[in-house]
Amino acid sequence: MMGKYIVVSPVGNYMGYILEEFLTAVRAFTPPPEKIVLAIHLDHQYNLNDEVFDDVAIVVNPEIFVEDKTPPRIATGRELLRKYFAYSPSDIRYCMSIDTDVICLPETPQVLYNVMEEKSALIVSNGVPLRESGKLAAGPACMLMHRTAATLGKFFRGWYEDPAGCYPSPEYTGSSDSTWSSISSDLMFFSIVDQCSPFLKQRIGRSGRVRGNFIEVKHKWKERRRK
Repeated sequence: MMGKYIVVSPVGNYMGYILEEFLTAVRAFTPPPEKIVLAIHLDHQYNLNDEVFDDVAIVVNPEIFVEDKTPPRIATGRELLRKYFAYSPSDIRYCMSIDTDVICLPETPQVLYNVMEEKSALIVSNGVPLRESGKLAAGPACMLMHRTAATLGKFFRGWYEDPAGCYPSPEYTGSSDSTWSSISSDLMFFSIVDQCSPFLKQRIGRSGRVRGNFIEVKHKWKERRRK
């Protein structure tokens, strides 16, 4: 039987059109989550007094929207939510992380939990249709995470000097005489979990992540683009 869990979601820049449908889908989950937590940016245009948010916890994402800085904004949201889960009461053992434009069936948490237990995994990532190609990709957009995974690492962008890079410099270098490329915060987080897996397998009998198309989900972003 699945233990207590929460649902978290980093709300993107243009998700107002989908928030109510997303929350309706999450509220139908069986078993139900202990809490729904959204990371919403400071310059949001949502009415947080609306009854649709009545049972929702809000974490404020301090990143202000700038067109070329969308990735760090999402990374900050994911990291805030990881910390929220990591510091939740100890009886909250699991976290469903779902992007706001991904609509899941009611049985999704239980299905992913069953896979997690069968594989003795720390993370189960379910396939979500990609924005452009429609191919399924299993990352953090629909992911069940064990509490241990949330305490192993964090979401942050990595940087490397690259002649073909598109950034003048990472914020922390203060240099403008070279170009840089970044490694996604998702990859950085998963890499830490993957590196720790052999040790954790020996110590606690649970390790790594499992990726697959375990249950169908809808990526509503594609519907929005067609309108």
